[in-house]
Amino acid sequence: MLAQPFDTEHLMLSGGPVQIAGGIGFNIANGRGFYSVSQTGTLVYSQGASGGGNRALRCAGRLAIWLARSRRQLDRKCRS
Repeated sequence: MLAQPFDTEHLMLSGGPVQIAGGIGFNIANGRGFYSVSQTGTLVYSQGASGGGNRALRCAGRLAIWLARSRRQLDRKCRS
């Protein structure tokens, strides 16, 4: 996954792309990635093998890592 700075005043890109995450899973049937972004800019994603069908973006039985925009790790939880 790449991110690129955006100038909201001039409505144009203001820098080059930067990789912010890798290995994000996706649905092979429709190409949709297993990620979501909140209105406040929080990004959550699921890494790992891709698969078909619907897949909920959740932590059940997996490790969830919260990152700040600076990519600094904020929290780490494992839920079953």
